[in-house]
Amino acid sequence: MFLKTVTVRQLLFLIMFALCASTVVAQSGRRTAKATPSATPAPEPTPTVKSKPQEKSDLTVILGLDRDAFSSLGYYHSVVLESCADRLKHASVTVDVSDRDVTRGDAVKRAKSSKDAFVVLLKIESDNIGSGTYGNPNISDLSIEYVIFAPTTAKVLSSGHSYLASVRKGGVSVPIPGRSNNPMYIEQAFRQAAQDVAERILSALHVPELARP
Repeated sequence: MFLKTVTVRQLLFLIMFALCASTVVAQSGRRTAKATPSATPAPEPTPTVKSKPQEKSDLTVILGLDRDAFSSLGYYHSVVLESCADRLKHASVTVDVSDRDVTRGDAVKRAKSSKDAFVVLLKIESDNIGSGTYGNPNISDLSIEYVIFAPTTAKVLSSGHSYLASVRKGGVSVPIPGRSNNPMYIEQAFRQAAQDVAERILSALHVPELARP
């Protein structure tokens, strides 16, 4: 009886052991499914805003200067021509700068022979020729005169002066600070006056302010 009891117990133990072992094997064989990562949407490219190229104006200006007034201001003649021409070109105006002395008669002839180019004559003038030292006029008396001649007819479209001692801001002349006998001040005054003349030329030829960068 004892032998049978032991045998039954051993048999039950073996059965339970077998069941436990099969459960462990079954659980070890299971694989946990990995979560599929969600795809990150690619950022949309920022649209590039292309700036419109500045349109080239069909306006042409022939720029000349009468140098007879003050031979002692030879260097500043070039400063005036260069500064005025640069401002006109910056507004997309085609500029033909004359490299020789241009009189009023020359400007009239050039305008009459031109089909579409306006002729602009510049001249350095003084309100008081007798003032100054050693034959040089006072800077405060100097101005740049401009005359615009129409093509074909040579009709005067506009004329005026820009004084070196002041600049125009909002249509009002404002004195320029500085010493009038300083060479750097004199050159800067000529440049600013020449640029002011260029602005007046653009206005007279009806170049819109939006086209003047």
